[in-house]
Formats: sequence, C-alpha cells, structure tokens
Amino acid sequence: ELKRLKTLERKSEIQESELIELKKLLKSIPRKNDIIITGRVLSISGGTFAKTMLINAGVKDGIRVGQPVISSEGLVGSIINVGPSSSRVLLLIDINSMVPIFLTESGWPAIVQGQNGSLLKLKFLSSEAVPINGEVIETSGHGGKFPSGINVGKIVDLETGSYLVKLAVNPQRLRFVSVISSHRKYNNNQSKFGFAPLQNNEKWIDVKGFNKIR
Repeated sequence: ELKRLKTLERKSEIQESELIELKKLLKSIPRKNDIIITGRVLSISGGTFAKTMLINAGVKDGIRVGQPVISSEGLVGSIINVGPSSSRVLLLIDINSMVPIFLTESGWPAIVQGQNGSLLKLKFLSSEAVPINGEVIETSGHGGKFPSGINVGKIVDLETGSYLVKLAVNPQRLRFVSVISSHRKYNNNQSKFGFAPLQNNEKWIDVKGFNKIR
C-alpha cells in the first residue's frame, strides 16, 4: 500500500510540473492571428549530423514544413519533416539552422547559426557593430519564416573580440512545444483530441499527452 501511495504521489508531482510548464507556454504565445498547435516532445536526437526533436503532432493537426516552433522561453527551431501524427523539428543548435535576428539594445541585424552545441554563431554582423555582453537577441522577421520578436538568447563575450549567442531554451528540458501556423483557419466548433489552438480562451484545453487541464 505504501509503495502504491508513493507511486501516486510521484505521478501527481509530474502532472503538477507539466501543468506549470503548460501555463508558462500559454503566457508566451504570440497574441496575433496565428494558429498555435501544441504537442508533447517524444524524443531528441543528439546525433553527430543532426540535432532534432520529435513531437506528437503532424499533418492531421495542421503541421507543415517550415513552421516555427517555440517554448515558454523562446525559439526552439522549425519543422523539417511531417508525418500523419508526428513531426520532426530542426533545433537551433543544429549546424544547418540559420535564423535572422537583431540585437535588441544596439539594434544591429545579423544571422545566428547552430554549432551543434549550446552556443550559436553570429554571422553577417556589421563590422561597425559592438554587441553588448548579455544583450538579448530576438528574431527579426526578415524572410518571413519566423515572426519577429521571439526570444533567441543572449550575447556572450568571449573576451577575444568575438561574440556568440547563448540559447534561451534548453531543448533537453522541454516536454511541450508550440508550433506557429498562419496557413489555416481554425473552426471554433471543432474539438479534436490531439492538439490545442492555445490562442482560444477556453476554460480547458486538450493538449497532446496531457488531458483536460483546468
């Protein structure tokens, strides 16, 4: 009986922590006309040639290749492959990931590229720019793939005259992410298990892997 109670207590703690994460995610959603699809993280690939994440939302939920993926802390990556009920996300840390950004204090535009590690490389930054250590980096919206104003990370001064960006998001700690979609309309009368358009102000939401949280 004691063992059963401990198991129930542990399950309750996990559900409580997931609820906290979901509430943070809800508060971070851009309040625009975008459709937001939320899914559970199934796995993260740490291979030499690809840094990706698998989530349990796919074509049937409205996921499309190229859509941005965010967490409560900032940008996670973008969709690179979609199946019927799951999708693969290219993480910002992957060397193939390049995102247009701007430095929020000094105002300079640039590109961040993954290095298969926790730090991103700054590219195409003007020679006149002098980044500030700890300066926040956000998406610029250039190119139209990523909405502007999404947190990416902070400038890290290596004291060698070069600068890198420390990620705002640690992918290894994520259990839920949201995909930003502007390519379809959501029917308010539609109630489908498996995804939640989080911008709708409902009394409860139905999110993949997490049942009806009030």
